[in-house]
Amino acid sequence: MSGISLTASMRSNLLSLQNISGQVSSTQNKLSTGNKVNSAIDNPGSYYTALSLNNRADDLNALLDSMGQAVSTIKAATTALESATEFLEQAKAVANQALETAKVPDRAFFEEKVGANGAVVSTAQELRDAIAAGKETICVYGAIDLGDISASDGLELKENQKLVGVGYFGNFDTDTNKFSSISATASVPDKSVINIEQNGCEVSDLSVSYENSAPSGSAYAIYVSGANVEADIGNVDIYADFSNSSSAKGAIRSSFRAVVNIKNNISIETFGEKTNGIFVLTNATVNISSGSNINIQTTGQNGSGICIRSNSTANIAARASINIQTYDNYVHGIYISEGVTNINSEATVNIQTSGQYSYGIHVRASSVCNIAGNLAITTKNAFGIMSFQESGNTIDISSTAKIYLDTESFGIYSYYNDGTGPNILDIAAGAKLAFEKDGKTDWYEVKESK
Repeated sequence: MSGISLTASMRSNLLSLQNISGQVSSTQNKLSTGNKVNSAIDNPGSYYTALSLNNRADDLNALLDSMGQAVSTIKAATTALESATEFLEQAKAVANQALETAKVPDRAFFEEKVGANGAVVSTAQELRDAIAAGKETICVYGAIDLGDISASDGLELKENQKLVGVGYFGNFDTDTNKFSSISATASVPDKSVINIEQNGCEVSDLSVSYENSAPSGSAYAIYVSGANVEADIGNVDIYADFSNSSSAKGAIRSSFRAVVNIKNNISIETFGEKTNGIFVLTNATVNISSGSNINIQTTGQNGSGICIRSNSTANIAARASINIQTYDNYVHGIYISEGVTNINSEATVNIQTSGQYSYGIHVRASSVCNIAGNLAITTKNAFGIMSFQESGNTIDISSTAKIYLDTESFGIYSYYNDGTGPNILDIAAGAKLAFEKDGKTDWYEVKESK
């Protein structure tokens, strides 16, 4: 068998064809992969450069995916916030609607509430006429100005009459006491805005404002007096300005064997020398009921938050809360002269005095102060609890008492004075006392003596 012999030109052409075929194959590979360089054989430098760039591109793609997820999360949060905003707007609209419905109803609503034996009043004349007619429940609708009562008198309640505001029948807005208000002025002594000298009366859910410029005599926002007279006072705000006064005046007075029961919330603000928030005089009684919240602020020398005198008594029931703030010199949180004050277990009394010689509790002239509840007193340059001036006083601190004292002088001071009898300070075992000094509070429990 003879072989095929190729000439030099034929061999050259064959190599050219083989080269062209290789180039076609390489071009097809590039076209199918889209890559100019597919292996290190093609171009080592370009191959590894491309490999590095591809890896970086993969990293960027992964980062882009994460950013996309973050954008989706933000979009979801934005949608949630938009929904929450829409919900709040709806809630606001509902609240506004509820607020509108909680506004004080018109007079007809309260006329139905008080019935045929009652009256709804909006003017001073209507109020006086309703009292004179003996209406049982008198509802003050709006603000009534009695004007200057110097030449006349204040309001004289009859037996079993109730003088109330719209809040007595429900909470129709946030400040119903201010909606139902009585105001008066006077320039002569011995005038009070509301006088109670008959039994069974009640004053409730009212704001009472009184300005008396007489330099002497007595004057009160609410005055209760007389044997066998018992009255209830609750949910009352009292503003009493006696700035020109130099004699005893105040917000609430119980005197001459009368009994006043103070209930719920009472707010008192007084101005003037010798003014008292609550004044109990001559065999009278004030009972501050359980659960009541009493706030008293007095401004003026020789005044008191609560003043008990002449065989009178103040009873502060369990779970009652009393806050007293006095401003000016020679004032007292609670002043007891020939009287008795009982602070029962679980009652809370907070007293702050800011003037010179202003005492927390001052006991004098054969008086008694029984403390079984929680008492906190802060005074400046004065005693926290003091028994002084005339003998025969008793301060009885029971085992359930818890007393905090912050004072620049003595915390508890009992002094034998005129020799007519001993001043007694009795602190039972189990009582807890705290004394504030240099920013540090130290509590002590009284131990049984051996």
